[in-house]
Amino acid sequence: MVLYNRQNRIIGKKATKKRKGLKAVLFDLDWNPLPDKSGDSIEVQGDHELIPKPVNLNEMIRVCKILSKPFPQLRVDLYEVNGRIYFGELTFTPGEINLTFTSEYSLELGRKIDLSKVKRRKRKLIV
Repeated sequence: MVLYNRQNRIIGKKATKKRKGLKAVLFDLDWNPLPDKSGDSIEVQGDHELIPKPVNLNEMIRVCKILSKPFPQLRVDLYEVNGRIYFGELTFTPGEINLTFTSEYSLELGRKIDLSKVKRRKRKLIV
């Protein structure tokens, strides 16, 4: 997913509502747009032609596969600037799930997560 026009984010209580100006385009691994998979709280753009395919997309996908391998689900944020790849962050949630994807697509993604090898915690963490 490519998010852009992020400088117009709404901070505070209203952040869970539609974010003014934030625009998104969701792509598959072959850089085909998937407008029907994006949540309706983000303005989905039909102007996906304006988002060029990263020059280093294959390398970015390779890096994501390596970094995410030990986890059942992980979002890897990478950025390409002037032909160079930069690391952003790793996180265990794909953004604000109900804002990012449709409910149907969230369920579809969830069915693909294999939790059979995840060890269950026996003690609760006290913070």
